[in-house]
Amino acid sequence: VSSISGAITGSAIGFFFIPASTIEQIGYRAKTDYSDLLLDRYGACGLVLGIRQQLIEGTWAYDDRFMSDIGFLFPGQGSQYAGMGKELAEQFREARSVFEEADDALGFSLSRLCFEGPEADLMKTENTQPALLTVSVAATRVLLARGYRPGIVAGHSLGEYSALVAAGSVAFADAVRLVRKRGQY
Repeated sequence: VSSISGAITGSAIGFFFIPASTIEQIGYRAKTDYSDLLLDRYGACGLVLGIRQQLIEGTWAYDDRFMSDIGFLFPGQGSQYAGMGKELAEQFREARSVFEEADDALGFSLSRLCFEGPEADLMKTENTQPALLTVSVAATRVLLARGYRPGIVAGHSLGEYSALVAAGSVAFADAVRLVRKRGQY
């Protein structure tokens, strides 16, 4: 876990494990009472940050008994920076493959933009959105290849597209082209 967590947390993408029961509770409360959602959302964020710290420290342990009770929570726009995903792609072939697929689908080197910038170009919404999706899917595929299976996936705003890809509802190549268009309009 420590080599995976280092690459994922080094990407600062906000990709975390969260108990599926908490996400289900948030979803239920969202349907019934917005004020409860806010309370649970902040409670869930605290839990997520605690697990992120365990990942950074290398103290979070794989346990088959809890894998169905794990969820992947994907970030929205705002967590991007030049250099994101570089460590993942350098360390894991699954991540490199995702960046290559994005480059092919978009017809330009999104990977170079993510890894090297320039930051001003990365901050353009038409680039930010496919970049964040790509880094999230790269991290997901690294985890899936190592046996981590989410019981539930969720995302904030743009992160919903990452969740759709993680759930197998949308092909990655289609999603990366779609969010590029989304960012242009």
